[in-house]
Amino acid sequence: PRRARKRAQAYRQIWQKEGSPLIVYSEQLAQSLQEYMGESFIVATGMCFGNPSVSSALHKLLALKPHRLIVVPLFPQYSSAASGGALETTLKSLQKSEVFPQMNFVAQYFDHPQYIQTLSTHIATYMHAFQPDMLLLSYHGLPITQVKKSCSKAAAGTCPPSAACPHIDPSNQHCYPAQCYATSALLGQELKLSDEQYRICFQSRLGRQAWLQPYMEPMLDQLYREGKRRVMIACPGFSIDCLETLEEIGLRARNYWLQLGGEDLQCIPCLNAKTDWVRALAQIAIEASTPETTEMPHATNTQDAA
Repeated sequence: PRRARKRAQAYRQIWQKEGSPLIVYSEQLAQSLQEYMGESFIVATGMCFGNPSVSSALHKLLALKPHRLIVVPLFPQYSSAASGGALETTLKSLQKSEVFPQMNFVAQYFDHPQYIQTLSTHIATYMHAFQPDMLLLSYHGLPITQVKKSCSKAAAGTCPPSAACPHIDPSNQHCYPAQCYATSALLGQELKLSDEQYRICFQSRLGRQAWLQPYMEPMLDQLYREGKRRVMIACPGFSIDCLETLEEIGLRARNYWLQLGGEDLQCIPCLNAKTDWVRALAQIAIEASTPETTEMPHATNTQDAA
């Protein structure tokens, strides 16, 4: 009950007149994606928890009898909890249907060139205006026990939870933190930042068990001790602004930083329905349906559902 009350209070602080920011921005993204992709595709939004649900989105799409279903979770880095949960929810919903079209599932796009380019350009715009002395890349945390199930190096204890993951290879290709570090390295290269100009942390820890480190608040403590005073935070693991970005980072982390004595802390908005992101996401979906395609196809008489 206490956690529910705190969560309700947090939502009240970020609520928009149109409703939940997550739903508002998700619907804006779907509408923009539909307009950009044209009549050869039908786009619908579905959520594993809440409305519009995955089940309602599939009901809408399958009623149109598409020949292919493209499922794109808005999680760039793969984790069984998020991306895997989206796939599981989709398959369970499809089992109730008499129609089961060919399905393509985008498990991850943490290193997709257009995702990296779009996000780095977005971040650069805000950094130019704010002039931070440190860029902090914050990702949603995961329990260490969950990470070990998808990464043999973590399971063997050769990859400490507070250290940078090694380069991705077959033994850790599904490792969530390895993908987070890979995304960060690519963003750092695009932004032309040295290793001293950006850091990585993990947020949203629940309970007392060990999660991925470094945690958010200890990282802010460390940055303050190092003499940093203007911190900018980007959340590459979130495509849409939500409670974790708007309240946890935009309000709570900022207040924590100011109480430490920091000059300012700004959270960069997620890509949401930004035009460049709409184009990049469309390309990701197209590549999932036709791996040999590198450009948007011309409209055809058949429809795909995304």
